[in-house]
Amino acid sequence: CDPEPDWYVLGFYAERLAKFYVLHVNWFYKMMWTLAKPMLSAHTKEQVEIMSNPSDLNRFFESD
Repeated sequence: CDPEPDWYVLGFYAERLAKFYVLHVNWFYKMMWTLAKPMLSAHTKEQVEIMSNPSDLNRFFESD
């Protein structure tokens, strides 16, 4: 068993996700996201949804 992680797969993990939802963000996280966002590809930025209120998820999922 090779103890080294597969950096090729790990490096592209975010690109393999359809969407990534971040809930209950605080001011610090929003500030850090604002700083990091310009360094990300447009495709990656489109995959991330940041929400302060969990009820915002209703826009993306059907409720039973």
